[in-house]
Amino acid sequence: MSNSMDNRKTPCRFHQSGGCRYGESCRFLHIGPPGAAGFARGRGRGAFSSPHTPRTVGPNPPSDSSPTSRPHNACQAFWDTGECPWGFECRRKHISSSTTEGTDHATDASRSTHASPNSSTAQPHVNQIVSPAEVHNFLGTCLHPNFQFSRPAVMQRFVDAVVSASSTSAKWTLADTQTFLHTVTEPGGSGLLRIGEILRYEQVSTDSRPSSLHFRQAIPQTLSFQSGYLPLLAYFASDSVIRSTYHHHVNALYGLLDVDFARAASTLTRCMDDLIISKSFKTTHLSGSSAFKTLTSVLYEYCTRFKTAVSRHPEFSPLIKKLGGWFKVWSEDIQSANPTFNDTLATVDIRNREFTIKQLRRSLETLEDVVNRAERATRRVAERPKELHSRNMVEAQLASLINLSLSYEGPGELREDGPRHDNDFESIADIRIAPTHDELCSPLAPFLPANFPGAPHHLPPQSMERLLDIQFRLLREELLAPIRSSITQVLDDLRQPPGTVTRLQDLLSRGGGLYKSLDGHSPTFTVYAEVRAEKLEYEITRKVVRLGNYHATDQFVADACLLDTLVKSEESTRTDRNAAYRHLGTMREVQEAMSKLMEKIINADTTQPSLDDYLILHHPDHFEELQNPPYWIQHTLEEFAGFQDADGHVDTHMDYWSKGKDLKLITPPVDGARPIVQPVQHPRQTGGGYRAILSRTSEVEGSAHSPPGADPPIRTVGDAWLLDKLRYFRKIGITEVPTLPKGQRDIQALLEDPKVWRMSWEERQTICAYWTNEVRAELQTVQMADFDGLKRKLEDAQKLREESLNAAKHAVLSRAQIIGCTTT
Repeated sequence: MSNSMDNRKTPCRFHQSGGCRYGESCRFLHIGPPGAAGFARGRGRGAFSSPHTPRTVGPNPPSDSSPTSRPHNACQAFWDTGECPWGFECRRKHISSSTTEGTDHATDASRSTHASPNSSTAQPHVNQIVSPAEVHNFLGTCLHPNFQFSRPAVMQRFVDAVVSASSTSAKWTLADTQTFLHTVTEPGGSGLLRIGEILRYEQVSTDSRPSSLHFRQAIPQTLSFQSGYLPLLAYFASDSVIRSTYHHHVNALYGLLDVDFARAASTLTRCMDDLIISKSFKTTHLSGSSAFKTLTSVLYEYCTRFKTAVSRHPEFSPLIKKLGGWFKVWSEDIQSANPTFNDTLATVDIRNREFTIKQLRRSLETLEDVVNRAERATRRVAERPKELHSRNMVEAQLASLINLSLSYEGPGELREDGPRHDNDFESIADIRIAPTHDELCSPLAPFLPANFPGAPHHLPPQSMERLLDIQFRLLREELLAPIRSSITQVLDDLRQPPGTVTRLQDLLSRGGGLYKSLDGHSPTFTVYAEVRAEKLEYEITRKVVRLGNYHATDQFVADACLLDTLVKSEESTRTDRNAAYRHLGTMREVQEAMSKLMEKIINADTTQPSLDDYLILHHPDHFEELQNPPYWIQHTLEEFAGFQDADGHVDTHMDYWSKGKDLKLITPPVDGARPIVQPVQHPRQTGGGYRAILSRTSEVEGSAHSPPGADPPIRTVGDAWLLDKLRYFRKIGITEVPTLPKGQRDIQALLEDPKVWRMSWEERQTICAYWTNEVRAELQTVQMADFDGLKRKLEDAQKLREESLNAAKHAVLSRAQIIGCTTT
């Protein structure tokens, strides 16, 4: 019974997050409407809403200057009743309405505007370019079959990885971008599932800020259209995707749009309408030109790869018309003398604006033409008599099968009259790749099986052997047909009766020339006549190249130029020499980068890595709790904001927690039991101040009759410490000193419990050491992969430099008439 009564004082977390299935019979306390605190507890940045009033939406929330109005960020429950069921975990200030009359609100205002390392105006997210090794390490978690996006922040980091793969950063080579594309877009893989989840995600907002809540590092609740959704679509239209040779993977990527195009069109329409109406893209890194280029390119690629996109999706044509309308509004404003659209393109000169808009308009018109043609084709198909068309197709196919069956002659021994030549066999394993003389001179046509269902063939239908047989014979015939045709024409001329003027005889009499067939289908080749060898006269020449050392005893040999000297001096080798110098510069840059990376690897154990990105991905609940401490901890952190350590570092939430500064504030002194010889006498409180503290005699004799809220008697060092802490916490609306967390749970229990501010000092050391080791292990993997990448880059540059030098040497040697070698 006592446990049930205690539970009724504890807020129900399910009621806060949206609803409790037990309803009124729940053992825990239901405060406010369902879901009032769910935004902060489960998904938001930490503004603990329930039982507080909802946050005012808008840039200028109303304020009341009357002394009885609740101050900003004050706890509603504590303001009304003087008590808060959340206690030390409350995210808002504890200010009672009965103690605010006559107080100076300027102090609170100055404190709220005091600089803090963890509370600042939220800035738009900018996509970060990371190295291939970091992306690979990140994908190791995201591409796990059981992985799910727990927060939009994790989606944003996935988009950052995608944006990195489509960037022109020097960190990414062409091979890296294609490897990423092959990995992420593997048909049936987890990468396509992750991208599809983002495309189908409905909580997409054009708000440039990560969140409207107070704490800067909190996890956002919506995916940014400008920094998340649109950059993902830009990857679809990037050169690394469009120009890739992985056509099957690229089609699978665009297939995600085809699966649920209606939802993607709805998101694009809603967000673009909002941006056009507000006349701003709300971020400095996104302009209208890049947005319209992305949308036009993606939609063009999609409808050209999926020919039935326009006919199957009724939302496609309206979206294109909306796109044209958005572009018209934006372009007319940008081209005006005084643009009102908040766009970076509006700051450039009018000529550049007109040129950019002209290029975008041309791309948009091309897309509209494609859509219009697809719509006309759809209407023609709908109006065409389907029964007559299908009947004609069936009859034509049946006639082709009958003709093939009547004229079919199998290969090799399966032919009624035997093999056509000495390289005609039933099995392709017996056929020589290179043609034989008998095969080239044979007047019979080769065996070429028809490649469509129902056609006659000597192998079983629907078998792999049959498919390989057809593909092998057709591919080999494609290579041999021009050679066989040329030989056949020459043999036909040679077989003509004596005295007949043939094309071959005419060309030989004229000294050679092009042999063209009469039908125009056979290949054209050149016939050479009167070819004979002539003996060149030997003569001494100055075009001599000497290989060997720099010294020679013979004067003639000494006068001959060394190969290395000619390579450095001749004008014909300038291009290759410049290429070799560039590759040498690349080698030096890579060597310098390898030295810096090795220094980081060596010093990795002596530096504390950043844990924010790791916690957001692997432990988002711990990160959310960490960034939203109880009110008294947030108050002390803001109170000491701006104070630097000896090394000039300003504490963040992570620093404050990992160093245990909140624990130090409520840790009693070690010598707390030591008595105080002269008890301290406190001044009597008057008016709205503190209550008068009784004298030592009164404390001893009448402590049982002390009024509620009176300061405790001071007999020991611990009593003095407690009184000092009580005075501090009463100033911020807390009536007692928070309890010091104790315990030493194992790492598994700590990972399952996100209440990081309830952890003792020993537990914080344990979980911090675990997180640090995990981050360092991931960092080491990334650094080793980076080192391997630099090593390969160095080897490639060295190889290219050698190829350039060899090309220069080849240019010199190819023009030399005498090449000599000296060994002395």
